[in-house]
Amino acid sequence: MILDVEAARRNMVSQQLRTCGVLRDDVLQAIVNIPRQDFVPPVYYDLAFADTHIPLSSGQMMMTPLEEAQVLQALAIQPTDTVLEVGAGTGYMTALLATFAQRVYCLDSTTDVIANASEQLKAQDLHNVEWVNGNELQGLAAHAPFDVIVVNGSLPELTQTAGLRQQLTEDTGRLFVVVGKQAPMHGLLISRMVAQDWQQRMLFETQLPPLPGADVTEKFVF
Repeated sequence: MILDVEAARRNMVSQQLRTCGVLRDDVLQAIVNIPRQDFVPPVYYDLAFADTHIPLSSGQMMMTPLEEAQVLQALAIQPTDTVLEVGAGTGYMTALLATFAQRVYCLDSTTDVIANASEQLKAQDLHNVEWVNGNELQGLAAHAPFDVIVVNGSLPELTQTAGLRQQLTEDTGRLFVVVGKQAPMHGLLISRMVAQDWQQRMLFETQLPPLPGADVTEKFVF
């Protein structure tokens, strides 16, 4: 196990995040405040601050600390924002999102994953998250529109984001998603402008397992 958690966290911030352009003080402070080591599976405790993906029992993976920080910095979540997180993971990204947003809806298809993640957030005294059991690919239209949507997992085709994109607020809605069938996959920031006008920016290259059911190509119109 890590003998000095604080030293490992400081090294992560200085050597992984700052050197790669993550410079927003609020993002760095959130990462310092939320104990990532409490969210990783116990067998990977000593890798909590390492620049690596961490496998989860659900078949998904945690993004690297740098990827998580880059996503938060790019999304620029405001205190009045409502966020939809697709895929609960361990609850770590949920906790980070909850420190910035007014409200977070976390959607996952597995009740055990939701139960474990929600317990982690209770331990952090974060109570602005609503947990929903359902099909991740369908999003959560009943609570739309969302200012921000974050997808924890990959989608093979960009067209599979169509349903989620329609649940974003116009003019300011932002979606983060990893797209691709094999390495390198692309972590994309997709911004909704007016009606069907979209902007797209690649944040980084990565590789993540697909969301449940996402390995079957869906036919949407981009």
